[in-house]
Amino acid sequence: KELFTPSHFKAENHLPILKQIKETGVKFYITGSFALSVFKIIRRPINDLDIIVKTREDFELMYEKFGGELFEDYEKIKDTLTDVLTYANQIRTKINTVDVCIFCIEDEETLSVELDGEIFHVLYPHSTINAKFLYVNNILEDISCFDEEPSVIEVAKLKRLRKHLADIQDYCIFVESKRID
Repeated sequence: KELFTPSHFKAENHLPILKQIKETGVKFYITGSFALSVFKIIRRPINDLDIIVKTREDFELMYEKFGGELFEDYEKIKDTLTDVLTYANQIRTKINTVDVCIFCIEDEETLSVELDGEIFHVLYPHSTINAKFLYVNNILEDISCFDEEPSVIEVAKLKRLRKHLADIQDYCIFVESKRID
């Protein structure tokens, strides 16, 4: 298999974390911007790592192992809930120096890729882009230009919105370049 080593970011920050996660025995696959960079689709530096685990048991094991904040559909879960893991479908944590988002989602089609001598499963680009599109759409649904008082988007959401839109644009350019070839 071809070893993908995108030149526009330093993979040495991410690969040890992927190996550390793999050592837990949890079955997971890579998604997000890192996955898109593996396929040489996006041009921007990669800051974080997004992975998807396939079962609730693996999700709970990841929380137990790495801790973090729990979210349900990108909204932070209030600490007042008694059984927060029941409602959560996302963990945001930091492993070493890298922000890691861990999602619990049903199995999707992946491709096996060799990175630094190890095999990892990477979500196909169209599925990653679809998730980014849905995230952008969710942010934009919160804004109504018909309200008397316009909604304000948090700075953090604006940064993620900009990042996801850039990734969607790069994917469109990538697909168009393949169509022309």
